Amino acid sequence: SGDPVKAGDHQDAKSVFDFESVRLLQAIDKLNHGVNWNGKKLADGPTDLFAGAAVDPQSPSKSGLKKRFENKLLAGAQFFQSQLITDFEKLEKFMNEVAVETDKPILAGIFLLKSAKNAAFINKYVPGVNIPESIINRLENAEKPLEEGMKIAAEQVKMVGGICHGVHLMAVKREDLIPQILDLAEIEGIN
Repeated sequence: SGDPVKAGDHQDAKSVFDFESVRLLQAIDKLNHGVNWNGKKLADGPTDLFAGAAVDPQSPSKSGLKKRFENKLLAGAQFFQSQLITDFEKLEKFMNEVAVETDKPILAGIFLLKSAKNAAFINKYVPGVNIPESIINRLENAEKPLEEGMKIAAEQVKMVGGICHGVHLMAVKREDLIPQILDLAEIEGIN
């Protein structure tokens, strides 16, 4: 499971299908309990890995979403990170109906859109993501699209503040802008 490796920046990378996310979480849980995948005791004792998992609150299948989420919890996920969120009502519904009984932190995926072209590319090539036309129009009509994208990301960070536990701010190749986005969102305590 996960993104195709060819979507990354290592074009010669090969996909590995020995583990999908739930089996990988199970393997990490075994390592944290001091045994390997085959049940043999680790010579150096247990590991202390903090395993997280992805979740897509915008999934069209609520039952499938619930089942995958529960399977990842049972397999040892200690936190969750959502895919890029564009539908905040679905995120809130997920938190209130699916994730309501867990104490595991859930981070919302917020993406810095740099231009209308960037947003259109994501809509075309990233499965399950639908950036609203209103956002694309804001970027298209902005004198400085990158600054508008930063404002949009900051607004979204503020939006999820009352919904989930935090954010995973994706500012691909512009990570240097994350502190400014958090300032715009009026997030305190960031150095």
